[in-house]
Amino acid sequence: MINKIKDTLGISQLTTFYQAIISVKTHEIIAYEALVRAWNTSNELMSPDTLFINAHKKQCIRELDHICQVHAIKMFAKEQTAKRKILSLNLPNYLFSDNKNQHSILDLVHNLQFDKDLLMLEICEDDVTDEAKLLEFVQLCHEKKILVAIDDLGKKFSNLDRLVMLLPDVVKLDRCLIKNIHKNRMQQAVVKSMVELCNSMGSLLLAEGTETKEEVLCLLDLGINYFQGFYFSHPAPESEFHFNENRILSIIENTGNEFVANCKINLQHKRLFWEMVSQKAKFICNQLSKSQEALQKTELRKALLFFENADCAYILDQKGIQVSATVFQEEKKSYSTNKFFAPAIPGTDHSQKDYFIYLKPWTEEMAKKIELRPDFISHRYRSMATGTTCQTFCCWFTDVTQKPFILCLDFTS
Repeated sequence: MINKIKDTLGISQLTTFYQAIISVKTHEIIAYEALVRAWNTSNELMSPDTLFINAHKKQCIRELDHICQVHAIKMFAKEQTAKRKILSLNLPNYLFSDNKNQHSILDLVHNLQFDKDLLMLEICEDDVTDEAKLLEFVQLCHEKKILVAIDDLGKKFSNLDRLVMLLPDVVKLDRCLIKNIHKNRMQQAVVKSMVELCNSMGSLLLAEGTETKEEVLCLLDLGINYFQGFYFSHPAPESEFHFNENRILSIIENTGNEFVANCKINLQHKRLFWEMVSQKAKFICNQLSKSQEALQKTELRKALLFFENADCAYILDQKGIQVSATVFQEEKKSYSTNKFFAPAIPGTDHSQKDYFIYLKPWTEEMAKKIELRPDFISHRYRSMATGTTCQTFCCWFTDVTQKPFILCLDFTS
């Protein structure tokens, strides 16, 4: 059958290459994805898209898929270096048109006596129209303990509702979400949300198409551990597994070590910055506690002079109600002219915001002694005062009458 397919499609050579899927944190290659490679009669490499589009036109796509799957499994199984590694196979969307098609790949794996515990099946769900058949197949794989991966998430019309419905073992982020992510904060926010979603679902998130060290380091910082891409390895035949493995492991180790070193530096910078903020804030609170006009704009503006990178300052009472105006650095003022984003005014209730909830005295001793109440640094969020991303630092102080208040400082983040 293979010679007939070659003649039909004008192929001189048809084989399988494999690309490593790695874990940086455990310093290992955990899987290989099987990828089709074909050369035409002029000995020119054909793109997989061209190959399969041509097979569709010649109505031999199923035969081509079968040949590729058999070759991928057989070559992978005989390679000693690949022992106990997972083989990842891409599934065509026509498999989900009826039950017979669904079982064909599972029957093939069984007939070839390949260990199903070492198999992962990749599905590009946005190409599948029959949602019920797709869910049925994924559930069947789960029953048989076969791993399921959703491929190309973020590409074209990928649906998050399907992701939640299918609960795949692995989710592969498309290159469109990965490229130059270290330069784009909004892109980082999208991927970070996917990390949190996959963690909640119990799915592993894999960044596909990673090509640079900067991309990998940024993705590691966002919480991704699994990678596939040219930065670690190019697709290669199984005969090169042993040669490539040591090189890949060396890249993994070096990247992991650099990530850890960067983490230490970043944590130290953050710690020193917030320690500086805390020390200055305590000095300011001490000054405010002696002032008869602690809640006045002039006093808050003086306080802001200590922080060149602070956006604004305001004061809350012990119930979380704002009792001062929102005061900006003189040269910064308010960043936003949109009515949706406007500085809070006296009387605004902040009692349900995290920076007030976590500052509440939770013990009797803390209630009696204000100096025991901790400072608080919020997560990054969109400031309603400026319309920009910020973090809020808060600390307690008392005025000249010993009445407790909270000083809040917003910093661009």
